[in-house]
Amino acid sequence: MNDRQNQIGSFIKKQREKNKLSQNKLAELLYKDRTVISKWENDKLTPSINDIISLSKIFNISIEELLSGKEFTAENKEEIHTNFNNYLIKQNNNLKKLKRLALILSLIVLIVLIGFFLYYFYNSYKTTKIFRVSGEVDNYTLDTSLLIITRERSYLKLGNISDMNGKEIKHIKLYYETDDGKEKLIFEGEPNDVLTDFTGYDSGINFGNIKKLKDNLYISFDAGKTLKMKLNLWQDFVNDSLIFKDVAPITIGDIENNRNLYEPSKKISKDFKCNDTMCEKNIDDFTLYYDIQGEIFYVTNEEEVIEYDVTNKVFFYYKEDGTNNFMVQNDKLDCYTKKCNKAKDIYNYYIKYINEYL
Repeated sequence: MNDRQNQIGSFIKKQREKNKLSQNKLAELLYKDRTVISKWENDKLTPSINDIISLSKIFNISIEELLSGKEFTAENKEEIHTNFNNYLIKQNNNLKKLKRLALILSLIVLIVLIGFFLYYFYNSYKTTKIFRVSGEVDNYTLDTSLLIITRERSYLKLGNISDMNGKEIKHIKLYYETDDGKEKLIFEGEPNDVLTDFTGYDSGINFGNIKKLKDNLYISFDAGKTLKMKLNLWQDFVNDSLIFKDVAPITIGDIENNRNLYEPSKKISKDFKCNDTMCEKNIDDFTLYYDIQGEIFYVTNEEEVIEYDVTNKVFFYYKEDGTNNFMVQNDKLDCYTKKCNKAKDIYNYYIKYINEYL
């Protein structure tokens, strides 16, 4: 405790007694507890600058005198002024230190928040992907299926596999082909199961390998002979929006207006042979299919498979020899093979052909 602080405590006591104030009375005037006054006077606590201002008004003396712990005289006037200036300089330096400390703490907090945001953004942005899955071989078609991939879990909902007569396949093998042509089993069982994480099979479809596997996924099943169905995946959703949009709720009116949502076009109904779920038509070497509920149009022959998702306007082309395999979505063409030099012409030809029926 320095001498000047000792002087302030004694000076407060001297001024209190000079003004005939008890510690309790002074405490009331300052809205303090009596023990605070006692600590000031016994140099156990230093008054704040606000308390100094209030005391100067109560004692009718200057702030300079309070901070110096003595009253003005002709001899000490210069000394008191100097002490006051030194006090102001010290307080200003303390304030600067506090400001610097506050700035440093703010920068640290900001850096931590930015780091957390970047970490969260890296681990969240584009980490949920939903793929539509389809497949067709001979007269057998895979009903609408979904694959959901996240960093933590994966879900695959396979639909039924049936032919045009409604005969359903009860047992399938889901696998992918490795670069050396080997089959890596993912799942074996009923096609309508919901698969989660694909555990127990030494491999699966996950966030890290989906890009590599999406062109090498197959289902095999027994239909009197072993058939191999290539699964076609196209991305339906990815969480790449920084700002989420509000979506209007579905109303009764919306439901009424969409009662005929899954009815095929009049031309398909007229020209195709249809059951409750699928329409079919044979033209020369081509077979045309229309999945009524999935709203997917197929054009197939021995070498080519064309799929068109009517709702999302996604066009997929696959050729058996592995050339010109591509997808068109939102007028963007994605090539899945080394060359797609004929993709634009193929797309323009088939999309015009398909639109004639839609």
